[in-house]
Amino acid sequence: MFPAYAKSLKTYSIFGHKKINKLFPKIISTLGENFGKSIPLSCENNSETQSIYNFLSSTSVNKNRILLAENNRLKKQIESLPPTTFLGLQDTTEADFTSTRSAKNLGSLNYKNRKGLLIHNHILTDSKGVALGLFDQKIWSLDSKLFGTNRNKWPLEKKDSKRWMENFERFQSYFEQFPEHTAINICDRAADFYEMYEARKAKNVHLIVRIRLDRILANKEKLWSYLEQQEVSGTYSTEIRDAKKKKHEVSFEITFAPIEIAPSARAKRDQPNSCEPVKLNGILVKQVSPLFEGQEQPIVWRLFTTLDVNCLEDAIQIIEFYKRRWKIEEFHYALKQGAKIEKLQLKDLNSIENAITMYSLLACQVMNLRYAITKHPDRPIEDFGFTQKQFMVMSTYLLKKRRIKSLPKKQCETIEQFGKFIKLLATTSNPNKPPGLKSIWMGLKELKLIMEVFEIFT
Repeated sequence: MFPAYAKSLKTYSIFGHKKINKLFPKIISTLGENFGKSIPLSCENNSETQSIYNFLSSTSVNKNRILLAENNRLKKQIESLPPTTFLGLQDTTEADFTSTRSAKNLGSLNYKNRKGLLIHNHILTDSKGVALGLFDQKIWSLDSKLFGTNRNKWPLEKKDSKRWMENFERFQSYFEQFPEHTAINICDRAADFYEMYEARKAKNVHLIVRIRLDRILANKEKLWSYLEQQEVSGTYSTEIRDAKKKKHEVSFEITFAPIEIAPSARAKRDQPNSCEPVKLNGILVKQVSPLFEGQEQPIVWRLFTTLDVNCLEDAIQIIEFYKRRWKIEEFHYALKQGAKIEKLQLKDLNSIENAITMYSLLACQVMNLRYAITKHPDRPIEDFGFTQKQFMVMSTYLLKKRRIKSLPKKQCETIEQFGKFIKLLATTSNPNKPPGLKSIWMGLKELKLIMEVFEIFT
């Protein structure tokens, strides 16, 4: 899988030096096939390890050039598709490097002596939530001298929340070149500010944002009470996971209405000549089923969207899109627990940023396989860079380990079947359920080892 992905990046490897251009896909393949291992343990010898360290610290390499290669790969993929809906998922996570050798060279997180980086990730998925790749990434740390400062009156360009709007503006620019496609940027409550909605210009690009503020509307009413006053359009049931990942069937009432929000005080102050009310659609989603075990209060989602909401079905589709936002939390899990970026032992900031971005590309590919298995189960394994030879060797190994009762009678026809066997390499629990993220990366590492042993003895 990872060698095929690395090959797809090769054409777009442009770092201004032929040797580095050739090295980039090789490193992607090496780190991908050893996803979860440290850089030294991923390499066959000290020479290869040093080569990766030199690449990461090179002045010719930076995260923007790495992202450009990924963006160009995605562009080629998008150009080959019929009119499609894409989802852009944004969120911020922390990378704590307090206990690493690089801590002294980094800024702070939420307090002075906690050293690390904030990473604002933007991943692209299809309409079913299957990750396609890393669209954008911002990495920074906080200046501890500003802790305790009242930043409420700061202009937007000085606040961390500007990353949401910067990414959305770039998302618009990117998809303006694909007018036949629809692109929807999905954000959590941190993106609920006037400038974000006012920034939307492209007709084929939309927003879905969870509402944080009970703001004053253009008609002088309060938002939350205005939504409550609207007639209930219908009910909707879906599965919700609790903190322990247990699934519960939950029923909701749905209300929606057109909304016109007034400019914020900050916008009036910072851009007084370009402040007009913005028209949106508001959706209220309220739990009506009894609380499930361990639940302390009912679920309430309030959403803003620039998409049309003319009927209950429209509202439900938008809610389903919003639920895909949780995929980025799983991406952060793969990045920190799978790739273990917080254990990177790199000295300088440029090397750390480059490593984080490269591991982020790989985490997206792990996500891609995880959800393709359930959302596109009939796709052939060759689409993901796997071979029938790998399936044959894996099947023989699983038979020897008594994890399957007999060898398959024919070739592997679908990624769903291949995914089940990948899971069996990592764990014997719940064999009938699709693999989780951890099972994917552990199973892929095991498959690599099995194939290496097979090649040695054949």
